[in-house]
Amino acid sequence: MPVFVLYRRPSSRHPAIIEDLLLLAEAGQQHAVDAAVSMLADLFRHGHHSSYAKKLQSLPIWELKTHARGGAKGGMRVYFFFRPDGSAHIVNAESKDGNSPGPTLKEALRAWRADTSGD
Repeated sequence: MPVFVLYRRPSSRHPAIIEDLLLLAEAGQQHAVDAAVSMLADLFRHGHHSSYAKKLQSLPIWELKTHARGGAKGGMRVYFFFRPDGSAHIVNAESKDGNSPGPTLKEALRAWRADTSGD
C-alpha cells in the first residue's frame, strides 16, 4: 500500500485532485467522481499492480483510467507518479473523451519536474 502525497497548485486552498473532483461533481459528473474514488482505492490497495494503473509511454507519469481494465467505460483519468520512496504523488483528474494529451497531463509533468528538482 503506497502512501499518497497530494499535489497542491500554487495558491490553492485544497489539493488539486480534490478541486478537480469537486468541479466534476458541480458539473453533474458524479459518476466520474465515483470512478476516480474507486480507482484511487484500488491504487491504495494494490500499488503498481492496480488494475486501473497504466504507465504512460516514455513519460514518468502514470494514469488511472476507467477503461484500462476493460470494464467501466468513459474517460475518467487520474494522473500521478511514483516517488523513489514508493509513495504515489496524486496530481490531478479529468474526465474527457479521446486519448490526446490535455492540460491536466501537462500539469502532471510540471508537478513531477518540480518534485524531482526539489522546487
